[in-house]
Amino acid sequence: MTNQFKVCKKCKQELPLSEYSKKTVRGKQGLQPKCKTCSLEETRLWREAQSEERLRDLYYKRTYGLSLIEFNTMLEEQNNGCYLCYKQLTIGKHSSDSACVDHDHATGKVRKILCNECNRGLGYFKDNPEVLLKAASYVTDNKRV
Repeated sequence: MTNQFKVCKKCKQELPLSEYSKKTVRGKQGLQPKCKTCSLEETRLWREAQSEERLRDLYYKRTYGLSLIEFNTMLEEQNNGCYLCYKQLTIGKHSSDSACVDHDHATGKVRKILCNECNRGLGYFKDNPEVLLKAASYVTDNKRV
């Protein structure tokens, strides 16, 4: 019968295996050496020690393969505005005018920086050009006078 408990390398408590996150192939049981609670606390402390810029840089690199410098350059080239609606963009807060990296979901290729509303709009239309053109025609044809 296998042992259903493991000792955390950080807090030294013997805990059920369910208190550990799965790991790659290393380790006898394929589990992280620290319990979930210790791992979360370690991550929280690490995040608190990082600057906002560092966290954004890591996020853009992990998510889009784009550095913070590249993001800022793109934004400057767009005069700090949404590529589609020209609204001035903000960074850091989540609102309708937040700067969002727009990318092709099929290829992962970064396109431009959009406001949250335009980025969501493209997402709702699933980047389908035919539907977007039909929507544009629909709005144009049914415009109030």
